[in-house]
Amino acid sequence: MDLCLDYGYFTYKGVVYQQKNGVAMGDPVSSIVADIVMDEIFRLISEKFNNFNLKLLLNYVDDSLLFIKKDCIDDLLTFVNSINENLKFTVKCMTNNRLPFLDIEICDYRNHYITNYYNKRIASGRFLNYFSYTEHIYKINCLKNLIHRHLFLSDNFFLHRAN
Repeated sequence: MDLCLDYGYFTYKGVVYQQKNGVAMGDPVSSIVADIVMDEIFRLISEKFNNFNLKLLLNYVDDSLLFIKKDCIDDLLTFVNSINENLKFTVKCMTNNRLPFLDIEICDYRNHYITNYYNKRIASGRFLNYFSYTEHIYKINCLKNLIHRHLFLSDNFFLHRAN
C-alpha cells in the first residue's frame, strides 16, 4: 500500500512527474483514498461538533453538505483546515435563503427546507446530440433520465409554479 501511495507518477505534456502529496488524479486508488480520508474527517467533525447540534452531514466525492449553527461555522472551518495542511476546505452559506449543492438547490421556505433541480450558470445544457449516430434507445433514455431527475429533485412547490 505504501508503494501505491508514496510513489505516484503522472505524465503531463510528455513529461513524467512524481506526485508530491496524496494520490494523483485518475490513479485507480485515488477515489478509495479520498473516501477513506473524508470518512475520517467526518468522524472527527461528528465527535467535535456533536454538542453544537450538527443536523446534517452528507458528502458526494469532494462535495460536502453540513447543517450547523451559524455561530459555529468559523470554528468548524478552522478545525477541518487544521486536520491536514494539504487539504483546504471552503464554506458556502445560504444566500437569499438558497444554497446550491450538486444538482439541487436547497431553499429555506417558511422555516423548512425544500429542493429544486439546479444547474450551474456555466452548464452548457448539452447532453446528447439527437442527430448523432447514437442508437435511438439511448437518446430516449437520456431524455427520460433528465425528466426523472427534474421531477425527483424538485419539490412540488417548484413543479406547480412552473406551470
